[in-house]
Amino acid sequence: MLTGYKSEGWREANETIMAAFRMRRIIITLVSNTLLIVAGFGIYNILNMTVSQKINDIAILKAMGFKGKDVIRIFLTQALSIGVMGVIGGMIMAAVLVTLLKKVYIGGDIGFFPIDYELTKFIQGTVVGMIITFFAGYLPARKAAQVDPVSIFRK
Repeated sequence: MLTGYKSEGWREANETIMAAFRMRRIIITLVSNTLLIVAGFGIYNILNMTVSQKINDIAILKAMGFKGKDVIRIFLTQALSIGVMGVIGGMIMAAVLVTLLKKVYIGGDIGFFPIDYELTKFIQGTVVGMIITFFAGYLPARKAAQVDPVSIFRK
C-alpha cells in the first residue's frame, strides 16, 4: 500500500444488494415452478375425472378396435391442447403485467419498477409448462388405455 487507501470493487461494496438480487431470483423461480406444478395437478385432476366419466365410451372405443396407444393419443391431445391454451394465456397475462409494472414509479434511486421482458423466462415457462402438462395428461391416459371393455360392460 503506497498511499494508505484501500479500494474495493462495486460488487464488494454492495454485497447486500447483490445478495438481495440473488434471493429475489430464487424466490421468483420457486414461486413460478410451484404455480406450474399446481397447474399440472389441475390438468391431472381434469383428465382423471374425464377418464372416470368417459369410462363407458373408452370401453366402446376399445371394443370397436381402438388400441391402448390410440386412447393415450386422444387424452394426450386433450391435455396438450389445455396446456397450449394455458401457456398462451399465461404469456399474454405476463406481457400485460410486465407492461403495467414497468410504468409504476417506485421513487428514489430505483425510479420505475425494475422489470423487463426476459425471453429466456418466457421460453423456460413454456417448456416447463408443457412438460408438466404432458406428464399430467399421460398418467390418466395410461389408466384409460388399460381399461378392459368386457369388465366395464359387465357392470
